[in-house]
Amino acid sequence: MLHSPALGQGSQSIVAVVNDDVISRFDLDSRIKLVVFSSRLPNNQQAYQRLRGQVLTALIKERLRLQEAKRRRVAVSRKQISQAIQTIEQRNKLPAGGLFKQFKQNNIDTVSYERQLEAEIAWREIIRRSIQRSGAISPEALDDQIKLIEANKGKPEYLIAEVYIPFDAARTAAEVVQQANRIHAQLKDGARFSGVARSFSQSASAARGGSLGWIREDQLDPELGTVVRKMERGELSAPIKGPDGYYILQLRNKRTARGLSEGDPTVTLQQIFFSTGSKPANSVIHLARSVSSAATNCQDMNTLGKEIYPNSFGRIADIKISALAPNLRPFAQNLEIGKASDPIRTPAGILVLMVCKRESNIDENEIRQRVANSLVEQRAELLSRRLLRDLRQSAFIDVRQ
Repeated sequence: MLHSPALGQGSQSIVAVVNDDVISRFDLDSRIKLVVFSSRLPNNQQAYQRLRGQVLTALIKERLRLQEAKRRRVAVSRKQISQAIQTIEQRNKLPAGGLFKQFKQNNIDTVSYERQLEAEIAWREIIRRSIQRSGAISPEALDDQIKLIEANKGKPEYLIAEVYIPFDAARTAAEVVQQANRIHAQLKDGARFSGVARSFSQSASAARGGSLGWIREDQLDPELGTVVRKMERGELSAPIKGPDGYYILQLRNKRTARGLSEGDPTVTLQQIFFSTGSKPANSVIHLARSVSSAATNCQDMNTLGKEIYPNSFGRIADIKISALAPNLRPFAQNLEIGKASDPIRTPAGILVLMVCKRESNIDENEIRQRVANSLVEQRAELLSRRLLRDLRQSAFIDVRQ
């Protein structure tokens, strides 16, 4: 339920009531200062006015989370808040106490920041307990996910961050679009993505500055996947309409999926080294290419090495990829077993490599646990969005503007 009477003028005047909880003008102004600082937005009255609606929406969400934590008897200790602050300081390379020192220098209310942390910590605990009650990931679901990961090996993966603005019963579709466009404009003007996401995104990723980590296109809604596929590294998307709200995405990097992680595999290599010396480089490369084409297994590499370069061939047995020279690691990691590499230039000459054996040092149980953790995160995201939507729909929210 939503009402909109007139706004009072004093710092303690009420700007919103969320069930029985009051949000004062002081609360709103304090949080706006924090958002301006953390997002690196212009510190002026115009920016403050543009942010009022966005920040008030975020404060309403925060109050709903804290109320639900109280109802479920989820308490956040002083120690937990201190540990969260310590983690943030370490991540931003600040000394102990450095964060609040910056706040004091910029006249930012630390209580507002601690309440934000309290809501985030309490909400994570609520979702964790909900996940526990929903039961473990089934072996069948794990098997299906492992098959899917392997099936997508060699396809693109994207390192993405998001700001998510959901549809909800308290706002019209036009109001949601308007907020998405405002946030997009702020990011285009140089606002810090992680700060904006933390303040305004209504996804579980907000606590991580919007980061989704590495994901495949099939893990995104089709509308989002189509956009991400065409984005360049570092690019910011316009607001994208999804099935449940609007998304603003930042593509931070791209890579080719390697399938299930192998950790630091152990390999056995067969190699032939072609010294250039006084010989023309082109003739040496031509010879190396002929060997690369002729060798179909490690025994062939051994035989050809004896015939052509008896003093410059050999076998490297059971070595970790991390122990190899950096320029050789990609070959050891990605070459098919029994397939010779193209000639590799080195400062001393030309090298042809073949992987005879590659063994992962991660056991099956560890792989399955990693996949299970990923599925739990996906389940937590869905639960978080559903619960917050339900809380908002059932709440009495009186906004006074």
